[in-house]
Amino acid sequence: MTSLSRCALAARRQTTLIFAFFFALLVPAHAATIVVNGSDDTIHAGNCTLRAAIASINGASLQGACANTGAAFGSGDVINFAPSVTTITLNDAPNNSLVIQVADLVISGNVVIERNTASANAFRLFRHNVPGTFSLIGVTLRGGLVTGTDGGAAVRSAGTVSLQNATVQNNITNCASCPGGAVFAPVGVQTVNSTFSGNQTRSGPGSPGGAIFSNGAIELSNSVFDRNIAESGSCGGAVAATSGPSPSLRVISSYFESNEARGTLTTGQLGGALCASIATTTIINSEFRGNLSFGEGGALYALGPVEIDQSSFSGNQATRGGGAIRFANSATPHQVRNSTFHNNSAGVSTTNSGNGGAFLTTNDLTLANVTMSNNRSAGLGGAILHNGGTLTMTSTIIANSISENPANGAGNIDIYRNSGTATIAGSNNLIRAVTSITVPAGTLTSDPQLGALGNQGCLAPAGTGSSLTCPFAQLPALTSPVIDAGANPLALQYDQRGNGFPRVIGAAADIGAVERGGAAVATWPVNVSILPITNAGNVSCTPNPVPNGQSTTCTATPRPGYVFDGFSGACMGATCVLNNVTAAQNVTARFSAIVVSTTAAAVPTMNAMVLVTLLITLAGVGGAMARRLR
Repeated sequence: MTSLSRCALAARRQTTLIFAFFFALLVPAHAATIVVNGSDDTIHAGNCTLRAAIASINGASLQGACANTGAAFGSGDVINFAPSVTTITLNDAPNNSLVIQVADLVISGNVVIERNTASANAFRLFRHNVPGTFSLIGVTLRGGLVTGTDGGAAVRSAGTVSLQNATVQNNITNCASCPGGAVFAPVGVQTVNSTFSGNQTRSGPGSPGGAIFSNGAIELSNSVFDRNIAESGSCGGAVAATSGPSPSLRVISSYFESNEARGTLTTGQLGGALCASIATTTIINSEFRGNLSFGEGGALYALGPVEIDQSSFSGNQATRGGGAIRFANSATPHQVRNSTFHNNSAGVSTTNSGNGGAFLTTNDLTLANVTMSNNRSAGLGGAILHNGGTLTMTSTIIANSISENPANGAGNIDIYRNSGTATIAGSNNLIRAVTSITVPAGTLTSDPQLGALGNQGCLAPAGTGSSLTCPFAQLPALTSPVIDAGANPLALQYDQRGNGFPRVIGAAADIGAVERGGAAVATWPVNVSILPITNAGNVSCTPNPVPNGQSTTCTATPRPGYVFDGFSGACMGATCVLNNVTAAQNVTARFSAIVVSTTAAAVPTMNAMVLVTLLITLAGVGGAMARRLR
């Protein structure tokens, strides 16, 4: 290529860059951004309120004193809050919900949005009327009250609701057939690092899900559900998931305590914490403690197939059956692995009714490396009432159960078959007492010598905030007969506690959920989340992972155009130093865009005709330059 040709090519490239530059001016970025700087609940010229910001986005036109610090209005607009805005109390007026008329919206900030519980008028906090994703990050939603014809006192969505680092508390639906005490979203719900407490559905039947209801995909991650209630013939004290176009329920590293499906003994409540009549329920590394059903399934009632791994159920109660879980009809076998069930109970003491202290099952059920101890039924089957299907058990402990009904025969029966006889498949188990059931050859029957239920360590604790804990387990004593007496046909790499706790130590696996002599984890990770805009900055933690018992320091660096607002999670405030680290840590860093003052001098603009004329002129200049260089 000649030097003239190279120059001509350079001129053409220059012209192309000029066009690209000006077309970039014409094409807006993806989303508008509005910063709320007023805490009141009216639209006026004095400041930008949350109601004014939502009205601006709904109409793609600025309202009140709001300013758009982002690009053009469009799907995925963002509402942030100035640091001075900490609590927004919605006015006490009829139908005073914040109504969203766009598909996708993000509301992000460390702010409380509430209906005053002393308000005379009942209304929900948010109504999202368009299918899409409504995202709430860092906010607290409280005090919503619904008495009309549908549920979701905090959020009622026509699409998907996503909650990150959120707190949802004391929201109530008080109407018949109104599902979802706090959140109702038919397409799906996602929660990450969030807490739901004190939410209720009060006037069933037909009002499932004390905190959340959806008939789509539900995923609960690193979240806490505490003291949520579904009353009067409903299911799911905390969460109810029903059949829909793409149903699923996934629970990952989450914590459920003192949730209730409440009513009378004749109304048939289901699932003190979770009620799932969907395709598949998956529970991983999660903890269920002290949940109650006035019916079946103290912690979980499931119609579809269930998969449980590395989880713990303790102190749950059902007045009819399945103190921890009621496994209902499913064509696919239920599977439980590497999990602990302790001190769950079914029935009302002294009534001789209420079956399956831990499990009530009528379907195929497979247990692998499970520990079940000290469960109780007032009726039949101290641990399991096995009413149908095939029960397969490998390397599992079922011991020290209490069954009060005299029909159990002499002693307390761990597993009871209600009618007919059955054979348990599998091997390498310890089962102390059964009736009408044949156990595999070589099954141990002596005391497993289990230690107290407690935190035995883990790589990834369940829950968030003050409820962060490792799912509880029981270690066998050094003299226990379960040591090296188990099997591991699934080739599980770790025991209930996860990475760093091998499934097999010594000659063979131990029977039960945890392995005696598991080595302490050498290092712990610091998991960092950046909100609300993931590319707004970077966080480095040194060292990461952290040697067990040592310290680390995390430093936040904003990118140009952003400022660092502070840490939350394991660290709070402007600095982050973690000392004596003995578990995985979760740290959230928040960044916000630098707000450009609305009083700055106006930038001269050009209309479309002038801009097109300029583009044509520049094109001509580029073409002339190219011809001159030939």
